[in-house]
Amino acid sequence: MKKIIIVGILCFAELISCTGQQIKGGKKNKLLNQQSVMFEVFDIETFDKHKKNEVYEFYEGRNHVLQFGNYETGYVEQITYPDSLFFLYKEFYPGGSLKKTGLSFLRGNFYKGIWKFNDAAGRTTKEINYDLWFKFGWEEIRAFLKENNIDVEDQHTSISRTWEAGMRAVWWISYKIKRNDEFALRTITIDGYNGTVIKEDLEEFEK
Repeated sequence: MKKIIIVGILCFAELISCTGQQIKGGKKNKLLNQQSVMFEVFDIETFDKHKKNEVYEFYEGRNHVLQFGNYETGYVEQITYPDSLFFLYKEFYPGGSLKKTGLSFLRGNFYKGIWKFNDAAGRTTKEINYDLWFKFGWEEIRAFLKENNIDVEDQHTSISRTWEAGMRAVWWISYKIKRNDEFALRTITIDGYNGTVIKEDLEEFEK
């Protein structure tokens, strides 16, 4: 997949060395000068050429790339890495410039780390660290899963988290358990600050 990286005047002195860099798919990046901004542009031409029902899937090395969208609503690219529980999410404006990007969890619903938000000209206007409110973070959650024999790879396991102003940060872990020769879905709510289990809920498992 071809991507265009636009590099500003500050990078001009390094232009010769930059043109030798390659993306994982083995194709060289193209460099253009525009002010003092560096940003990524969605390759609309390649997408339109290969898409089926507004979707284009391919591999860059071992990484799976999913692209979808159109010129009216914009475009999305999701890159899934081998042996990773997170994928890289990129959203682009209809014109192709990068709108926002960050890591998202594959088996649930939460953002991880720092997400960057750009304007249509490619300038970063905002950054949000989604880990900031969680002293009991992802690594602690992974340890909790291991200690409690919860298989994060199981299709019925789901992990999400939330934080709102004036409210506590919390994690939710849902997973399948066997109880009285039948299966049930257990949901654990965990305090995102100190790791305390706030409550546990059980509900009948829907096959």
